[in-house]
Amino acid sequence: MSPIAAYLVGTGLSLLVAVAVLQIVRGRLTQVLAELCESEKRAGFWVVMVNLTVCLAATLLAMMAVSPGTRGAASIDPFWGIVTQMKYALGGMIASLVVLSVVIGRSIVRFEERQGAARRREPLLPRAEPRSSPE
Repeated sequence: MSPIAAYLVGTGLSLLVAVAVLQIVRGRLTQVLAELCESEKRAGFWVVMVNLTVCLAATLLAMMAVSPGTRGAASIDPFWGIVTQMKYALGGMIASLVVLSVVIGRSIVRFEERQGAARRREPLLPRAEPRSSPE
């Protein structure tokens, strides 16, 4: 296998793994974002942004793993070149998912604090007026 073919296979494989990971988290992510955004359209936008971020991070790092400028890049065994690309791609996916999880987690905390504050402001039952005693 030529180095270029191995490079393209590794990059394509990393993109395929990123898409598979996103398919696993898509359902739950959509539910959480729909609740946080309080709109299906806004949630849809953020789901697309998460998908792009994870795919682009994985692909970019896979492409950077073995570049022509790398010392001895032409002499790397194609198998190990693909393995190196996958290591970088998985690292990019993990890093982007961790960052996105922290951001969404903080948003959930703020959302729940706002919901709690709104509940404290409006009483569940109207307060009864104190009765005056007939004296």
